[in-house]
Amino acid sequence: MAKKNGQATLKFEFGWKNWVPGRGFVQQKKNSGGGTRSYSVPHHATLDDCQDIAVNLFFPNGNSPVGPVEEMNIAMGNFSGEFIIFKRDEHQPFQFTAEKYQQITGLPVPRHNLLTRKQDHESEKEHSEDDFMTPTFEEKAASPRTTLSLLTKVTGLLEHQRSVKNILKT
Repeated sequence: MAKKNGQATLKFEFGWKNWVPGRGFVQQKKNSGGGTRSYSVPHHATLDDCQDIAVNLFFPNGNSPVGPVEEMNIAMGNFSGEFIIFKRDEHQPFQFTAEKYQQITGLPVPRHNLLTRKQDHESEKEHSEDDFMTPTFEEKAASPRTTLSLLTKVTGLLEHQRSVKNILKT
């Protein structure tokens, strides 16, 4: 068990996937400001703490090759790039900690992915419907209906994650 500033820490890896219209979330390579970064995370670190670490790693001084952090929608994903979602147990939100995440994944060095998508409201109007029908992840969907269903679920999960974050902040 490592210690940082007198606190027990776990080694985590952080990656970054940015949304590309028509392709979904794409891994940012090292020469584009991405790559994989190792960081010692306190055992009790929350998902927000991990997100702050990732933002500081990939957006030094608030900027990156894809733009400033203020112009991005940000979420955290697991090693596969899937959104990390909280589940409720008996009306209590699941309290994310780095230690619990490591136990759940069973990985000696867990990986988080910073998921970003530019807040570009003008160009969103110009995108074709096909851009939004493209699967988020590399796996291709069986049909546009399946993809629409997945997008609907992801939207619902994002809304749930926001509400859980608000609960955890209070």
